Amino acid sequence: MQLFRCHWKIKLEEPQIHEVVQTLYTFGAGRHLIRWLYRALITLTKLSLSPLREKWEDELTRSLHDKEWEKVLARPHKISRGARLKLVQFFILHRAYLTPQKINSYYPGSNAACPRCALPDADFQHMIWGCPALHVYWTSITTLLATLTGYTDLHSWGAITLGAFDRPKQRKLTTRFIDLAFILALKLVTGTWKAKNAPHYKHWCRELINWATAEHALLLLDESRGLRKTPLAAGWDALLLQFQSCIKDDNLPP
Repeated sequence: MQLFRCHWKIKLEEPQIHEVVQTLYTFGAGRHLIRWLYRALITLTKLSLSPLREKWEDELTRSLHDKEWEKVLARPHKISRGARLKLVQFFILHRAYLTPQKINSYYPGSNAACPRCALPDADFQHMIWGCPALHVYWTSITTLLATLTGYTDLHSWGAITLGAFDRPKQRKLTTRFIDLAFILALKLVTGTWKAKNAPHYKHWCRELINWATAEHALLLLDESRGLRKTPLAAGWDALLLQFQSCIKDDNLPP
């Protein structure tokens, strides 16, 4: 079914279809069938990511050079060791979430308005970032992270979605913590997609503490196995303790 759907969408030549189907029959139901079939499908044609890149560049109002774009594409694999968070970043990168605007393009009779603020045409950027109902949420999060890390360029569309902020090499651990913080914030927004109320930043604080604690345990495990040349667990634990101190002292907006 996927093979002929692929044929319908990208207009493959009949010889290509015939070759794959014939090989499929010959291959039989072996243990590597799914892996082989997947590779066969993705090599039938080369799909360009240029439209996706252009869409991001339009929203960021600047161009993404090749090396920067390569890092953006690799981001879902590096954002976390948790498969769920990788999937969230993958969906964000490829703008795959079904916004009211996108659903309306498929089904013209559906409601294209934002469920939070009733904007008539709620697109991807609005649902993730631009909705007025999310203003306090994102301002609280970026203010907290700026207080914690000293970074001043975090309150932007590119920073929260693509990690497009100043990333000095000597502060890799800090940027890694910020990346985890942002992907968890995005997870909460996309998880309450149809809710009338925005998620609360204190919910995000609890999520970040839980995930960062698990990450600390994994770093300790890596170090005990000799998998890391540079010890990171102590630095990560210091960031986590500082974060918890900021919340406890209530130095941030409610």
